[in-house]
Amino acid sequence: AEALIQREHKNLTRFVLSRNNLSSEALAEITAALTGYSSLESFSVSGNVLIGRDGCVSLGAIIRVAALHLEQVFHDDDDLDDEGLQTLVAALTNATTLQLLALSRNLSITAAGLRALSQLFSSASASVCPLETLHIEDMNIGDEGAEALVDGLRGNTTLKHLVLTPDSAGITNTGWAAFSRLLCDTSSINNTYRSNHTLEHIGDDYHYVSDPFGGPKLFRSGNYSGGYFPCIPPAVVQYLKINKEYHSLQDAATIKIGRCHPDIPVEVFFGYKLKFLPLLVSWFVGFGTR
Repeated sequence: AEALIQREHKNLTRFVLSRNNLSSEALAEITAALTGYSSLESFSVSGNVLIGRDGCVSLGAIIRVAALHLEQVFHDDDDLDDEGLQTLVAALTNATTLQLLALSRNLSITAAGLRALSQLFSSASASVCPLETLHIEDMNIGDEGAEALVDGLRGNTTLKHLVLTPDSAGITNTGWAAFSRLLCDTSSINNTYRSNHTLEHIGDDYHYVSDPFGGPKLFRSGNYSGGYFPCIPPAVVQYLKINKEYHSLQDAATIKIGRCHPDIPVEVFFGYKLKFLPLLVSWFVGFGTR
């Protein structure tokens, strides 16, 4: 902490202090010293199980200072619980450049804590916190946790990668059905249109690749044709593939409507005579070319 305070140039962009048995008091000293480092882009304190809720409060101070530049926060293996996560999320809502949040192996986090993430996922927050990747690997979130994530992701247009461990996440058919409805609600055409067309990856088949322009590490998902775990239902995989292949939300919605509602009741347009005809022709022609 003293070295950070005495450092003349405050242009540090990456700070990693993982697996050092940091206490919440030690972290408080370090975060106080980092308050002058407003260019911080990546912050990792993974593997410090003594941090606790007080440590999350200290982290919140750093996040608020670096909110204009912070892109990655690594908080894995820190024995974080629901209250600590809620404290962390409250600070992250103003992180205007946050792309990645890693919370893996925090086994005390339950569905109650995961519901707090809805503050980052909501459409109102997306313009402020454009989170793209969430890591919750090796956590038994169960169906309640899956449904908590699904509830938060309704209307979200930023999160692309939900990195979890499918075969040990405790998700049954009930939880996967919730993900299926999130990605493509087939109960009506309107609900299909309003489904999530952004999320394109669920699973842990991930690896790092280098950015050729020298920027931060990027993530790339596995092979969609065979890289998914058997426990993920084919329908979920199919909807994820559509979201990945059609980057336009409008295109993804169109494909899902065309596949799930082949018998569109066109009688509803008859009362408008020919007013909707050009629009309908354009829609069907566009669908046929995709």
